[in-house]
Amino acid sequence: MLTAAGPPTRADWIHVGMELTGRQGALSGWDAVRVMGIGSPRAPSEEVLVLDSPGRHRVAGLVRIRPTRRRYQSSPLPCEHPELAFVPIVSAARAVADTAFLYRTFAPVRALTTSAIQRRLCAPDELDAELRSGPRNHSALLRRALADVLDGAQSIAEAEAIDLLRTIGAPAFEVNVPIIDQNGKLLAVADLLWRAARRPRGGQPGIPLRRGRLEGHHPAAQRPDEPRPGPAALPAVGDPGSWGAVGAGCRCLAARPSCGAG
Repeated sequence: MLTAAGPPTRADWIHVGMELTGRQGALSGWDAVRVMGIGSPRAPSEEVLVLDSPGRHRVAGLVRIRPTRRRYQSSPLPCEHPELAFVPIVSAARAVADTAFLYRTFAPVRALTTSAIQRRLCAPDELDAELRSGPRNHSALLRRALADVLDGAQSIAEAEAIDLLRTIGAPAFEVNVPIIDQNGKLLAVADLLWRAARRPRGGQPGIPLRRGRLEGHHPAAQRPDEPRPGPAALPAVGDPGSWGAVGAGCRCLAARPSCGAG
């Protein structure tokens, strides 16, 4: 059953799990998300995880067979897969949830969850359903990461920016807001949008969006004699009234107030 000479690989243990479940099980956990192209390159556990509906919980070598009453969907990998041809694999949402439960630190769970959403492998409500139906033990990290997603974050950078802005007490903002003109054409998507930063006609923005804040430098850490960075928002095009909006890496834009945002 070995797929290569030498000690058994993770792929070998996955095939062991398939045989032990009578080919009725499905691959989940870290190995499943790696097949999907997401997840940390370092496994949170030496064991591979195979789900099985009936039977008992058991460990054989480095494969864990976990019976579950939670329904799951699975589909076989294509015959072209170099190591796991025809191996059934669970849905992305289930694989992400099962992997998240194995971690004891937040960063890899946040990266995994936001990557799955960003690549459209699953939807936030699917992850929420897995969280609600799954075990409560070790679910805190997934719950926290899912809060990022429900806040609108579609990448780990956006999730970290949201955390930073809330930590420094930034005014209320929205995340990933479409900027649409009066003809319904999508002009851009603002990573961060401050509706309260609407520029009065002929005046300055009500709330300056300073580059230092997005880069993680708290204004309080700046010496009083140092010049402060100027507002990050670009001048509005056309009507001087604008909504303050900031894109990733302090890429800034402004949309006319007559446009619908979001």
